[in-house]
Formats: sequence, C-alpha cells, structure tokens
Amino acid sequence: MTDRIYNLLGLAQKAGKISAGDMAEQSVKDRKARLLVIAEDASGNTREKLVRMAERAGVPWVLYGGMEDLGHAVGKTDRACLAVRDRGFAEGLQKLLEGMGRELHGQIRGRGRTDKRNA
Repeated sequence: MTDRIYNLLGLAQKAGKISAGDMAEQSVKDRKARLLVIAEDASGNTREKLVRMAERAGVPWVLYGGMEDLGHAVGKTDRACLAVRDRGFAEGLQKLLEGMGRELHGQIRGRGRTDKRNA
C-alpha cells in the first residue's frame, strides 16, 4: 500500500488514535473524534447516517477510499468509517487530502495531543 493517507491511518492506529466501525460512531457522538473518514463505497444510507452524525457533533468528515482499503490500513476487515481521535493526525491527513485536491467538510477543532507533564 503506497498511499500516504493509508500509511498515516496505519500509524494513527498503532498509536491508539483510531476508532473503527461502531467505536468510530461512538467517538463521533462523544465528540472525541477530530476527523471522520467515510468509505466512498459505503451504502447510501450508511453514508447519510454518518454525515448527519458528524455534522450534528461538529466533527469534520471526508469521503475517501473503499471499505476494504480503510479496514486494511488499520489491520482490520472492511470498515465503512474510521474516526481519528488526535488533532495532529487529523491535521496531517487534512494536508495530504488537500494536496490531492480533496477538502474536508468542517474544520478540525479542539485540543489535540495532551502533554502529561503539564497535566
């Protein structure tokens, strides 16, 4: 997999900053997600539900890739969506997506990485 988006999603997964599937939906509802990546080949109803949920929670979202590719990027089976829970990873993904001519729907907000030394 040479796609830098998938590589960054894989790094975020290894860092424990990705929620997939039902857990991604819960991260959005809890407003812990900084970015929701929705598979382009998810069913119409699923896409609509995820977009409504993200917009209601103020979480930016983007349609990107296929369910198989998203799942593979994070070491899982097919996934309709992935929630990125870290602002740094979300901003990195945003830069890569913008470089490809894709734009996020909404803005990345909130605190990102926490520094435990200052907590």
